[in-house]
Amino acid sequence: HELLELRYKLDFKNLRQPDLNNQYFPKDIPVFHNLNWNEEIFCDIGAFTGDTFNAIEKLSDGKLKHYIGFEPDAFNYNILEKQLGNSRCSFQLFKKGTWEFDTILKFNNSGNSSSAISNDGDIEIDCIKIDSFSLNFKLKPTYYKMDIEGAEMPTLKGMKDIIINDKPKLAISIYHLQNDLWEIPLYIKSLNPNYKMSIRSHEYNGLDTVLYCY
Repeated sequence: HELLELRYKLDFKNLRQPDLNNQYFPKDIPVFHNLNWNEEIFCDIGAFTGDTFNAIEKLSDGKLKHYIGFEPDAFNYNILEKQLGNSRCSFQLFKKGTWEFDTILKFNNSGNSSSAISNDGDIEIDCIKIDSFSLNFKLKPTYYKMDIEGAEMPTLKGMKDIIINDKPKLAISIYHLQNDLWEIPLYIKSLNPNYKMSIRSHEYNGLDTVLYCY
């Protein structure tokens, strides 16, 4: 409710204290916090330089079964590749973006966390449809995390078969575009009504708001 008030009225006063320390692994949602790491295959869409992977390494004591990372920004990808190369974890990395279908899109290659698909982008990147590209995965993901600066809905449309048939855990950023707050939950629920859903904010002023589906 308070997030809708923020979007429609720019009313910040009712926002509750965010959970600053447990993004993607909230303590009050057991299915996301009490993970069986030896069986978990984590797909990190918008892997950046490995910040989420580093959190997993610490939480799992290096016991994650397999990690799959997507990061199209060349600078970020190089750092991510080095991070994974120094770990004990089994992994696959892809220097690609994700979309509703296989295509080539312009991309703002800024070398930071705001790198994004953009009509004004300075480079072009390969973008893939996850439903078909998942044949390249060594193992089928049990958990998809997505933080891709507004490309979340097209990417979800490109993995609708996975959502319908496999029902993996999902952690989807829903703060980049105004309508994502309600359109993304409604879309996922329309594909698989068996999902339970929770929303948590992990930064002040409604930033880093994540939809958890399980």
